Amino acid sequence: MFLLSLLVQLYHRYLPFDFLRFQQGMDYIVWFSVGYVFHKIRNNISLCRFGSITLMYLMTVAMLVETRYLSANGATRILVRSAWIFSVSVCILKLVPSLTGNNGYKVFLRNCFYIYIFHDPLEYVVLRIAFQHSWLTSSFGCYAYLFCRTAGVVLVSIVFGEAIIWAKRNLTCLVQDRMAAPQ
Repeated sequence: MFLLSLLVQLYHRYLPFDFLRFQQGMDYIVWFSVGYVFHKIRNNISLCRFGSITLMYLMTVAMLVETRYLSANGATRILVRSAWIFSVSVCILKLVPSLTGNNGYKVFLRNCFYIYIFHDPLEYVVLRIAFQHSWLTSSFGCYAYLFCRTAGVVLVSIVFGEAIIWAKRNLTCLVQDRMAAPQ
């Protein structure tokens, strides 16, 4: 899957059309697959605590070297920093294993895609509300704006994601019941 998305990212510019900015959207398909690959690796990785900390330090050194000497290439920067975030997440999950058994963690993990999909439109809504009501003219408004741009967007995205999952499950059952019913 990762190789296929990499090929799509490399060759999508040669398409003769750009319907609804399809070509621009294809620039990000490789990052969806990188997240998928990292998730699969994280589930199958069997590092001890020392190994995960060592991995994090090695990726930190790689990120610093990349920043110092290879910073002209944007794709390299994104790949190295994605790998660094992956190593930090592995380290945290190895050091605090009780996180994965938490229901909040499972809900967050189940809705990561919905957070990615909904965060841009929701941030636009937050910006529009903040500017229409002059939130940024007071310190309380600045804190409310900061909260809404970070935690608020994530929480609302999770609620939307859970609503979609619920609707999909119930509509699937309804359609199956209708199809199974005798005519």
